[in-house]
This record gives sequence, C-alpha cells and structure tokens, in this order.
Amino acid sequence: MKQAQNHLHPQSAQNPPQVNQARPGNKEKSYKNWLRVQASDLWRRELMTLKSRICAPGRFQAYVQYNTTDLERVNLYKPAPYLSIHHGHALDLIRLRTQAWPQYIPTHLHFSGRKGRQEYQHRHCVYCQQQGVLGDETHIFLRCPATASLIGETATQINRILRLFDTPPWSSFTDTQRVSILLGNPPPFLLKKHRKGWMQECVPLLHTYTTKLRSLLVTLLSSPPSDSEDGVSDEDP
Repeated sequence: MKQAQNHLHPQSAQNPPQVNQARPGNKEKSYKNWLRVQASDLWRRELMTLKSRICAPGRFQAYVQYNTTDLERVNLYKPAPYLSIHHGHALDLIRLRTQAWPQYIPTHLHFSGRKGRQEYQHRHCVYCQQQGVLGDETHIFLRCPATASLIGETATQINRILRLFDTPPWSSFTDTQRVSILLGNPPPFLLKKHRKGWMQECVPLLHTYTTKLRSLLVTLLSSPPSDSEDGVSDEDP
C-alpha cells in the first residue's frame, strides 16, 4: 500500500491544494479522496492502454467497449450508479454486466463447462439457426431472432424514458451504445442533472428485462432446435 501511495504521490511532493485548504480534522479524509481520484485515473489509463494493445476481439475488449461510459467516472472507488437502485431482481443485471452469465451468453459458454474453449470469433450463437453468427452480448440482446420480442418490448419502454429526459431516441444509438444502456449505463447526451432520475426510471426496467432474458434463455437451452449443430441439450441447473 505504501509503495502504491508513493507511486501516486511521492513523499517529496507537496500536498495537493485541496488538502492544504481543508480543516485540520478533515485533512486525512480530503487526502484519501484526492488519492482515490489519482488511482482511478491511473487505473483507467492502464486499462485503456491494455485495450489498445489487444487487437483480437475477446471478452475483455467487449467489457471495456460496453462499459466505457462508466469508466469515465472521476472516482472509480464509488459504486457504479446502477448499483444505487435497489430492486428485487438486481442480481441478474449485476451478473450480466460483470460477465458472470457463462451458461447463457455463448461467448462465455466455455466457462460453464458445457463446451470446450474456442477462439472468440468461433463462439457462435446457440439459440438461433443463423450459421456462423457470433453469440456475443450485441447479438443476444439486439439481433437474435429468439430474443427479438423481448428487446422490442423493452426498447419501447426505454424510448418513453428517453423522451422524459429530452434525450435522442433509441433508434439513433449504435448497437454498442444500446448494449451499454441495457447493461445499466446512462445513454449518450444525458445531462448530468438528469442522471439520478434516469437511473430511478430505467434501472428497475433493466432488472425486469434481464430476469426475463435469463428465463427465456434457460427455456431455449432446455429445448434447442433439433437441426441446430450448436444446440445445448442438457438441463439448466
């Protein structure tokens, strides 16, 4: 810890102005908050540098791509805003966002023990009969025929919330931005003063969406099409 602190703020350096200006009883807390911002900035830079060095697509690249807006927070020690909204079905969203749904998302499937490890680009969708389609979050959320009715209903409700906060419509966003929203991140162009309201309106909807999505995928895994080469026939635990 001492080594990390010296890396962020060498002992020879002077205290930051905000620490010097704090009351004597608050200096330690002020320094801790300042140090967290410095550590967050260093972690963010290292993460983005690592992402730029890895050219091949993969789970790490997907995670950073979908959650870039969240990584832009000044203090990454504070919980992500979507965690501040308590709802009965919050766990599914947390697991989906942190890639802890290995038995449902085909690009993560080998972690569940159902399939052997394959190159990322060969982890095809097991829910639809489109040949050679990557089964990543973008496909499962937005493009897979098996989940089309679910995203259609959810997108309509998200559009309603977008109008409440004078934000561009769902149709104007890229697929990556849409997946980011479905994972609990605020939409592009949302004003900072509206973020709390957005979270209160949208996150419960996303909790419901992810719970319905999991139930649908469990059903599909339990009874895959007979002519699907990639189907998984064993029962979900």
